[in-house]
Amino acid sequence: MRTKVLKKSVLILLVFCIGLSSCNDDPPEPSDNNEEKIPLIFESLTAEKDTIVSGETVVITAIASGKDIRYNWTATTGSILGSGHEITLTTTPCVPEEITVTCKVEDTYNESKTKTVLIVTL
Repeated sequence: MRTKVLKKSVLILLVFCIGLSSCNDDPPEPSDNNEEKIPLIFESLTAEKDTIVSGETVVITAIASGKDIRYNWTATTGSILGSGHEITLTTTPCVPEEITVTCKVEDTYNESKTKTVLIVTL
């Protein structure tokens, strides 16, 4: 009987020691959820020229800052060439018109901001 009590005592002591050794006084590592959010700022949307001859091209540049920014471009007419923060708009020949180019920027937090620029073709 004394052997059983001794075995139980050793087992309890062993479990207790293992429990103590697993305790950790180090502070927890910071998680990604605690990272500081980087704000989305859409500074400007500019065209190298705002009036061009129909059929010409114009470069349009968006300046934005934030985390993992994506750019989405649309135009009322013409063709958009390229992607990212700078595109080239190709206009239709022999058709004077006003073209609205829109750029929507979106960041990793799914926040978005939009700006437009007007291009006039003669």
